[in-house]
Amino acid sequence: MQSILESIRYNNGKFPHNELQQLIQNKDEAIPHLLSIVEEVIDIPDAYIDESSRIDLLYALYLLAQFRETRVYPLLIKLLSLPDDLVDAFLGECITEGAGRMLASVCTDDI
Repeated sequence: MQSILESIRYNNGKFPHNELQQLIQNKDEAIPHLLSIVEEVIDIPDAYIDESSRIDLLYALYLLAQFRETRVYPLLIKLLSLPDDLVDAFLGECITEGAGRMLASVCTDDI
């Protein structure tokens, strides 16, 4: 699992289709690791910003939304509540293109 996660950590110019498929196939094992990626970015945003080619947050968010993993809901709210410049640096166009769908996929009755 760790080697798969390392392979999706940075944008190397190639879409990691096989690696993402492996994460999907091993969903139950992958979920805690994907949640950790989101938590790490919230807890230490500067570390993520300093590595401009990092892309694992986007993969983690999209996969967790696909899995309808409700544990990411409060994390996503925290992430989207960070200062605008950080959110823009983390998510880019995903703010308008995907964040709403992510929220809808993982929301709970705890509005």
